Amino acid sequence: MDLNYLKQQIDKGTISKDSITVVRRGGELIDIHLPGETINADEVLEVMDLESVLREVFWN
Repeated sequence: MDLNYLKQQIDKGTISKDSITVVRRGGELIDIHLPGETINADEVLEVMDLESVLREVFWN
């Protein structure tokens, strides 16, 4: 996951810190999902807040 890209999208207002849609593959958080993007059949979307995303990226 590119945290710089995540910050840019939050700063631009594309996504909110309170409701970040993330993409999971095999249970692993792999990317953020922006409105209109497609996902693969083996991917699942989940909505998380920024603190939860950062906790998972840095402490898992």
